[in-house]
Amino acid sequence: MSIPEHPIQLARQFLGEGRADLAIRLLEKQTTITPNDPETWKLLGFACHEEQLEPEANDAFTKASELDPKDVDTALALAQSCFLSGLPAVEPFRNLLKFLPNDLNALRGYIQALAADSQPDVAETVLLQGVRRHPDWLAGHKLLSTQRYTAGD
Repeated sequence: MSIPEHPIQLARQFLGEGRADLAIRLLEKQTTITPNDPETWKLLGFACHEEQLEPEANDAFTKASELDPKDVDTALALAQSCFLSGLPAVEPFRNLLKFLPNDLNALRGYIQALAADSQPDVAETVLLQGVRRHPDWLAGHKLLSTQRYTAGD
């Protein structure tokens, strides 16, 4: 097996081998060398996520998103990271829906973020709109039932 010459390639190799800890050390160093490279920050976010370092992953995804606001993978990772970290996730999911307006998983994340942000009425309204547009969306129907059940309905 050959050793990659570029730090990003090596970090990807470490991640592929399940050695996110090594990838983190390499990528943290790389962010000081190329602080404006969104790919380095995004990979650092994924590596931190693999090590269950969600606040650090969130910081890395935020930086990657600032550097490349049109990257869909980063937008998705940031939204999920915010939600998993217990941080406000409504805006990151709303931003993700700009890229993926018909993605039902992104819509579900947005709805769950609204509910987690103490906006259950807004979440239900958005969910009802989604179910009407996609009547075969089983996960949407389940989510609607769950929301109504937890609200005492």
